[in-house]
Amino acid sequence: MRDFSELILPTEQDRARFGARAGMYCMCRLANVLLFAAAFAFLVSDAIVPDVDAGPAFGHWSRGQRSLTVVDRTGDPGWEEATRWAVGRWNESGTDLRLTWTVGGGACGYKGTTIDVCPESSERLGSLGSLHLQGVADQQRRGDHVRGALIRVCSDCALGSSRRRQVATHELGHVLGLVHSARPGSVMYPSGGAESPDQLDHRELRDTYRHQDR
Repeated sequence: MRDFSELILPTEQDRARFGARAGMYCMCRLANVLLFAAAFAFLVSDAIVPDVDAGPAFGHWSRGQRSLTVVDRTGDPGWEEATRWAVGRWNESGTDLRLTWTVGGGACGYKGTTIDVCPESSERLGSLGSLHLQGVADQQRRGDHVRGALIRVCSDCALGSSRRRQVATHELGHVLGLVHSARPGSVMYPSGGAESPDQLDHRELRDTYRHQDR
């Protein structure tokens, strides 16, 4: 006759099987938590740090039109600081582009080598393609060459200074000819990114302007 204790006490094999199952259960729970966190981060980034894009491709400025003036017409000191910051950072790229910055009033438009920065409501920006746009860059082109450009930035999004610098530098990068980057550390990353161009961003801009115009 077997001792009753043998019927309720787990054997070494039972404990091993239980430990393996418990380990698998913990791994599954951890995987689910990580998956949920990744999905949540994606949704939050889309809602708070949205895409700040314009068209699918951008032209470049021809050799005779590389002295550009960025005129901030927002009337907003926060945006003025951000656009001035953006001009300074792209001037460090090592290209033959020469950017100057100033403030101005009056209507925005496409004015040759003058790049206007214009205030737009979030509702108006949303009508241009997304409910969450915080900035849009636009060019008028003839072939690959830019004939005029402007930048629209959100006037009522209550953005912090860091986010404004991100948007302004990102959009000015588009106006100068850069498309989106897949690198999260790039200022040209579509959802967030850095406040300043990194060495690869600057190299990309130099490559854009290295060719000889026909």
